[in-house]
Amino acid sequence: MPSEQSGPGLVTLHIGEFQTRVAQAGIAGKGEQETTVGIGFMSPGAALSHTPPTALELEHAIAAVEDVVMTLASSLPRAAGLATSDALAHRIAALGSDRGAQGELLPVDAVESLFNDMAAVALGRPAAGSPFLDSALCGYLLILREFMHHLGFACVLVRPAS
Repeated sequence: MPSEQSGPGLVTLHIGEFQTRVAQAGIAGKGEQETTVGIGFMSPGAALSHTPPTALELEHAIAAVEDVVMTLASSLPRAAGLATSDALAHRIAALGSDRGAQGELLPVDAVESLFNDMAAVALGRPAAGSPFLDSALCGYLLILREFMHHLGFACVLVRPAS
């Protein structure tokens, strides 16, 4: 994980209910830059209104989120680290992360595995006891997965809330 002071920099992600903020620090001598995109875990297009989400609803949400996430592809460095302190990220990290000194490290493979579990529930796997009965958590996981998958982040550091 790159440090905040050197190397390719750090991208901080905050996925809110109706928008997502992406802040870049320490990138090529530039000061911090922040971008806000109009997609959040409860916004139209990304919100999953059924509990658990249906397969068709999940497919439409993936397409909507991917369209927004891809607008960031040219502005984010490929080798930067990714971090967040969002409460829903902590819930996701509790399902599939490794604890470290600075927080919980959530690899993209763990995010993909959790996403596949959510998709299996959407396709009819019994949902009893599943964490994917929370539409906010499902929407957050979807956005995080698309962000990491399409923008090339190998892991996300889930930091303690500040």
